[in-house]
Amino acid sequence: MSFFNLLLHAIALIAPAWGMALIFVSLTRLVLWRSQWRYAWGINVLANGLLGSVSLLLALVMMGEDGTLLAYTGLVLCNATVQWVLLRR
Repeated sequence: MSFFNLLLHAIALIAPAWGMALIFVSLTRLVLWRSQWRYAWGINVLANGLLGSVSLLLALVMMGEDGTLLAYTGLVLCNATVQWVLLRR
């Protein structure tokens, strides 16, 4: 496998985590637009994206394959937990 193919596989592995982070934080800001925010939008996206990527990597290591329903369920739960922690006062 060439370096370019390895890079594309790595991007395809973590792309759902970052896409989910962007959508999740943006929708949270849209729904809760009147509340005061403790952290900036970029910090929320960064935290959700990084921890979502870690959850997908852990699912890959534990299950041996990528793209399972359990991995994506873990991603959603991870993003929801991170967003809940960041929105607490």
